[in-house]
Amino acid sequence: MRNAAVLLLAIVAMLAAATIANAQFVGVTCGWNYSNDLSGPNTGMANTPQFNPDPANPNRTWDEWAEELGASGVDFVCPNLRGSFPETGLSPTLITPLITALNNRGLNDRIKLAIFDDNASSWSAQWNEANGRGFGNALPFDISVSANWKYLWDYNYKLFYQTVPDANRFKINGRPVIIIWTGNSYFIGNMQGNMSQALLYVRQQCQATFGFNPYIIVSGDTLSNDTTCNNPSVIDATQNWFNPSPSGAPGYTTTNFNNTLIGACCPQYQTASFGNWVDSNHGVQLDTSLQNTHGAGALVTLIEGFTDWEENAALFRARNLDPAGAALGYSSTYYDYPNQRLNIVRKNSNNPFPADLKEEIEGCDTFGGGARSGPANYYRNGPITIETTADAGGGFDVGNIQANQWFEWQAVPIQGAKHFLVRVAATTASSRLHFVIDGSAKPSITLPNTGGWQNWTTVDAGSFGAYANGSTHTVRLVCETSGMNVNYWKLSGTIPVGSTISLQSRSNNKYVTASATGTSSLIASSTTVGTAQRFIVVDMGNGCVALRAQINNDYVCADNGGAAALINNRTSAGLWETFQWIENTDGSISLKSNSDQEFVCAENAGANPLIANRPGHGLWEGFNVTIL
Repeated sequence: MRNAAVLLLAIVAMLAAATIANAQFVGVTCGWNYSNDLSGPNTGMANTPQFNPDPANPNRTWDEWAEELGASGVDFVCPNLRGSFPETGLSPTLITPLITALNNRGLNDRIKLAIFDDNASSWSAQWNEANGRGFGNALPFDISVSANWKYLWDYNYKLFYQTVPDANRFKINGRPVIIIWTGNSYFIGNMQGNMSQALLYVRQQCQATFGFNPYIIVSGDTLSNDTTCNNPSVIDATQNWFNPSPSGAPGYTTTNFNNTLIGACCPQYQTASFGNWVDSNHGVQLDTSLQNTHGAGALVTLIEGFTDWEENAALFRARNLDPAGAALGYSSTYYDYPNQRLNIVRKNSNNPFPADLKEEIEGCDTFGGGARSGPANYYRNGPITIETTADAGGGFDVGNIQANQWFEWQAVPIQGAKHFLVRVAATTASSRLHFVIDGSAKPSITLPNTGGWQNWTTVDAGSFGAYANGSTHTVRLVCETSGMNVNYWKLSGTIPVGSTISLQSRSNNKYVTASATGTSSLIASSTTVGTAQRFIVVDMGNGCVALRAQINNDYVCADNGGAAALINNRTSAGLWETFQWIENTDGSISLKSNSDQEFVCAENAGANPLIANRPGHGLWEGFNVTIL
């Protein structure tokens, strides 16, 4: 074993000399157990989660965590590894549902998994348990005995890598990352000269079993308790965690080893009633910490702890109503609003202003005007009806919508000109909703009848002007009527290129219909949306589009240079088939033909075929867009 370790030292030395890619990463720890976190009931203190676990279906909790991780903008998540000794019931193999949830949410390419080894448990506590001393730290884990290294490898890392596919692993320079919590002699004994050998053994096993050399980040005290670890051939980087203390430690650290800066921080630790605590300070603590870690150029910043309600260090959406529906203030939660910490993490991530920002309705910060239907105290407290959705991507929607029920989000990052898209299912053609941005009400839109409570479509509520770079906003969605379910709203670019849409004339609220044979002109004549009312938006550049009728796959033409009615009979798109996509202040759009620079009109309030012959645009030239 020693000869193999010497050979591996030479290999690792060469790899350590490689230049780290010019990138930065933000990640979170994720403690989990089935008795509280996943199955409930959660018995948290201040940072109690908004989501009430379903005891009959713990995978719902995994799914909710995946959605919230996506909202936070993190690059990786570290499930806390506490080993797999049978008495603990915490095997790394049990994180499979998290991988499934990330895949189902479409986040598998954005969020990867790394190891955060809670080695006080996985090494020390399990070793003591196995030797009849109970699950705890009765004696420091003896790392000088190579037979004990099975607690590092066989019961821990090996199982993680057998469970997490290569494509889902968080890597630096192509090397899966292992972060080890502590090198404290209280938990680990006989470290001098032996910790380095144990880590080299881990490298050897990773290479032999899975074909890679891991990127290992250890606690800074590892180097003082085993000086032979102070070598880039043994470790790649160090972290010093955070230091809660009465002296007012900042709650974050940065550590530089081998010219690699690593940051660690927490949003809060314990509460004011404890001697050692880190004050959340209305989110300032987390924001400041991230500015001094990720913002200072740290290659990796690890935040404790996405789910850590036990130590009041959670990042997830926090409960703001108790089980009876009474409001919980800051002194009870240490959050100003449920999404506060997720918003702060995203603000300090690599993508603080997502172009495709998505807000789940059930995860709003506040709501009003609703009523509860179904099981009491499920998902979140208060008068809101949340149900499992059959929509693509899974998750939840809000049903039992009441007239004038509303949902609101704070500190929403919006910059530039964006469209507000709403995912809805409606059973009538008269349901209406509108947005309120920073207190300013936007135009009402009428929803199409989708034909069922779980038949979903995306409706474009319009673009409400351009927002300043770096700005955040309060967004409220108001359901003016009942007759709908709502899943989420999201931002998109100014033109839904590549999407299939319907066009509803503002003049008569009817949908533009194309001919199956392409021999009849387009007319706003249908009260429902079928194949004849579907058009594919084709990008023609410079803010211009062509529309291809789904019913016959031909392009819409401003026939005779706009002198004749629009007709869907062209097999390719040229000047007569190109239209400027115009954003109107009421949330509708208008189409201006490039052939004659005239606007498309639903002539005679939609009673006559569409024609591009208007020099300006008003009601007859406006169309509501629904993305299908």
